[in-house]
Amino acid sequence: MTRPFTRKGRRGGLVKESERAKKILAIDDEVEFLAAIKQVLSTAGFNVTTESDPREGLSKAIAERFDLIILDVAMPSMDGYQICERLKVERATFNVPVLFVSAKREPADLLKGFFSGAHEYLMKPVRQADLVSKVERLLR
Repeated sequence: MTRPFTRKGRRGGLVKESERAKKILAIDDEVEFLAAIKQVLSTAGFNVTTESDPREGLSKAIAERFDLIILDVAMPSMDGYQICERLKVERATFNVPVLFVSAKREPADLLKGFFSGAHEYLMKPVRQADLVSKVERLLR
């Protein structure tokens, strides 16, 4: 039997599973950008986890259950394309949507992102409204 209510909400009432805050993992080596993403998406009602180390981010993505993963492309030790490709072959993450948010803006960069398994690609600098809109659409 499934439980339609999973936890107590802010006012003490039960919250439906479909209304729980969606979990997002953002992986980017720019700590300031991660803080900005966390602030914007948390304000929009999402539960955001950030990771500045690409390898740690990949491990966290596989070990924990996230509803969406946001990746930068250019990072040390492992780029976003490599992370996305790994996510798409892991049983725990192959269905999780991936959003690239990157300063790389050449058509070849976008194509490489989509070929690696991404669902969307935004270019930095990104407007807050565009970020929230893409995230909401991917989480439907």
